[in-house]
Amino acid sequence: MVFRLDEMPGQSAQYVPIDISLASLFHADIDRSDASHCRGADTLKPMTYQPIENYGIIGNMHTAALVGMNGSINWFCFPHFDSPSVFATILDDCKGGRFEIAPSKQGIKSKQLYWPDTNMLVTRFRSPSGVGEIEDFMPVGLPRDSPWHDQLIRRVKVVRGSMEFTVRCHPAFDYARATHRTTLTEQGADFHSPGLSLGLVTTIPLTRDDRGVRAIFSLHEGQSVVFVLRRIEPDGHCECCLSLDEANALFDRMLGYANHVGLYAEEIGGSGEALGNFPQAFTHLSLISAVFNLDRALGQKT
Repeated sequence: MVFRLDEMPGQSAQYVPIDISLASLFHADIDRSDASHCRGADTLKPMTYQPIENYGIIGNMHTAALVGMNGSINWFCFPHFDSPSVFATILDDCKGGRFEIAPSKQGIKSKQLYWPDTNMLVTRFRSPSGVGEIEDFMPVGLPRDSPWHDQLIRRVKVVRGSMEFTVRCHPAFDYARATHRTTLTEQGADFHSPGLSLGLVTTIPLTRDDRGVRAIFSLHEGQSVVFVLRRIEPDGHCECCLSLDEANALFDRMLGYANHVGLYAEEIGGSGEALGNFPQAFTHLSLISAVFNLDRALGQKT
């Protein structure tokens, strides 16, 4: 990275290269013999860094994550803004850690956008064989004692054709200074470090590697899959998503946020207060979708 020094009278601006790798920031005892390359199984891989304008941001007002246009979360401190990093590839491509979901094929065009009036980031991939999307967000408005409060959700779907994706979840806790233990479970995988434990929940079968987990999967038009990264107890394990009863209770609570004529605001605060104008089509479409899916799930249960 290069920093610009202020111009002095009669002098032109000067630019000074600065080493901001994780090793230089925290004086970690890291071998610099491969400082300009990432060593793979058999070969050396050149470091690649995305321009900062290639990142979108998601968050829950307590922390935030940077998501690249290649579908990789390259910066994420958790559970707070000033917590040590879990993913920090933006600083060190070799050791920083990443949570990447990307098309397996090279040369696919991508773009990012936000759903209107939301902090839901959409990364869209386009290829001759299909169009895929990743929807990234972090829930807000839940009580601090809710087990679903601290979580990062990534939904992958294909809207046209078909597409193969590669997943790599390689956490590097405490700015890549802490070691961690990876355990595969029926629900996904657990990552345990001395200061923080995370669970990755998904229906995609995962394979453990030397840094975390990885997987390759394909989706066809109309199909989707969800990855949920959340905090777990130090000796705990990740659990599946909301039970049917919990989803039903959450839906009933949402219904209570309507105004006296049954309309919903474009934004709703954590305790249910209306923060925007009435009505809001996106809110109502979400409720209609929830009604449909809950009705179908309840029907299957009976």
